[in-house]
Amino acid sequence: MNSSTTSISSKESFSLNNFSSESSSINAKNTSINSEKKAVSELSQIQQQIIANSDIKKSLEQEKDISEVREQLTDWVQRMNKLSNENIRFNYNEDIKGIFVTVINKQTNEVIRQIPNEDAIKLSAIWKEAVGNIFDTKG
Repeated sequence: MNSSTTSISSKESFSLNNFSSESSSINAKNTSINSEKKAVSELSQIQQQIIANSDIKKSLEQEKDISEVREQLTDWVQRMNKLSNENIRFNYNEDIKGIFVTVINKQTNEVIRQIPNEDAIKLSAIWKEAVGNIFDTKG
């Protein structure tokens, strides 16, 4: 019985050593997983910063492109105005949130044509308000 007890004790000792070894292995894996999670989190933050910087860069490029187009359009309009008897004006209407063009006779200051015309601008403003009222989710 004594040897049997010793034998069980050896099994228990082996089992405890095995458990301790597995526990160390699990702790090492948990540490590795935590390190990987931290690395992924840091990479995600870096990626978000890169995207934000890219968006800022795109925005600045678009502003530059818009500025260049505006300059080219202004130059073209000025050249056209010098060559013709009419002035061309580009205007912005807040109601329709859009641009309209007015052609004016230089000598009489009379509006020769407006594109879109006043009726179309009024109709567009009414439609925008009606659509806004129909799809307004605040009510």
